[in-house]
Amino acid sequence: MVRNVTKPAVCAVAAVAFAAVPGTAYGTEGVDERTGPVGYANAAALAVVDDGSGAGGGSVISETQRSPLLPGTSRLSPNRSRLPQSDAERDAAGPNYLLRIGGHDITATLRDTHVPAAAAEADFVLTDRGSDKTVLELRAARSEVECLSPDRVRERATADRLSLLTRDGQLRAVDLPKGDGVVKREDLPFGPPIEVESDSATVTSDVTIRRVTSFDQLLRQDQWRDGDVTAVAGWLVEIVTHVEQTEESQKSQESQEAQDSEQLGQSPESGEPAVEQATPTDTTDSSDTTDSSDTTDTSAGSDTETSTNPPSIATSTARSGGQARARQIRTKLVLGGVSCSLPTDFTARDTAGASTRPSVPLTIPAGVRQPAQQSAAPAADNTPLGVGLLGGGVALGALALALARRRGSRAGRGQE
Repeated sequence: MVRNVTKPAVCAVAAVAFAAVPGTAYGTEGVDERTGPVGYANAAALAVVDDGSGAGGGSVISETQRSPLLPGTSRLSPNRSRLPQSDAERDAAGPNYLLRIGGHDITATLRDTHVPAAAAEADFVLTDRGSDKTVLELRAARSEVECLSPDRVRERATADRLSLLTRDGQLRAVDLPKGDGVVKREDLPFGPPIEVESDSATVTSDVTIRRVTSFDQLLRQDQWRDGDVTAVAGWLVEIVTHVEQTEESQKSQESQEAQDSEQLGQSPESGEPAVEQATPTDTTDSSDTTDSSDTTDTSAGSDTETSTNPPSIATSTARSGGQARARQIRTKLVLGGVSCSLPTDFTARDTAGASTRPSVPLTIPAGVRQPAQQSAAPAADNTPLGVGLLGGGVALGALALALARRRGSRAGRGQE
């Protein structure tokens, strides 16, 4: 499948990192970092799309490998084993979700022919710490793309095994979605990645899993660009968490509001003397959930099980008096996101006489975006790769120049 896109973005990190390493300037053998063939590979990313109030939350995108400007391969270091991994990442994505990344092999490659390719392989296990439940396991997940020519690209996402949480709190194997289809489970007993007030409330989540089919579905750093022709692959996990007050909790809150109003001698809203009136019963709008008829059949039949009363999940954030009685928190994860891109005039080159100079692996550092209401992440988590190298190179160059001038001055005085 070939996808045409426009306005390729500038990959500034790649240019800076490449220029910061002495002796690696490229000539006609290299590709253009702004418009040339390129591949990207990422282990995992998580974003709170909606925090329940209509606003987006924080996000974390693990380190992304970019294909080198000369033929070669860029590979993710073994340091990344989970997401979130640092305090800044937990502040951004919330403390409740932990995604373990096992045995990963994340690579972005520029072949000798200048054909870009990318691949991501890993085991993924998502755990909800709030309910102490494993939500899903995706074993031996592999996504790969290769852009051979503008009219010939390859994209594929596979896995050996998919297991999902069931309504009764068990983890059971299910069939992988077929083609562009989805696997969906509803009313599962776990909560969102962020902390929400849910005392005396029911918290359930719906999970949908499908393959990545468009560039916009990926979670990306700004330096991750597309091209005139772009191929993508990966696994997309979408979670909708419903936080709903029980009838008992609603009556308790209404009773407390009435007592507070009586003490003030006013009605709770108008500020006038309190007048006894009937309070309508709130209903929860469930029209936002999608039809589960498209759900792929599972080997365990977990979608036909009878749901028990979901547990209450207590958290520490206080609920404001004007907050809605039902919230929907939307979370998105991309596992093993990869892409490759080409300009429309690309032609694979003949490998005869190819350059033997070493390529420079390029890594886009982890991207951490804090929720709007929180402070920005520490600079150490947001500084683009290559800026530090460039700063160090400038400092060393200035020092060398100063020493050279000093030696020249001493030599001149000696001749006098």
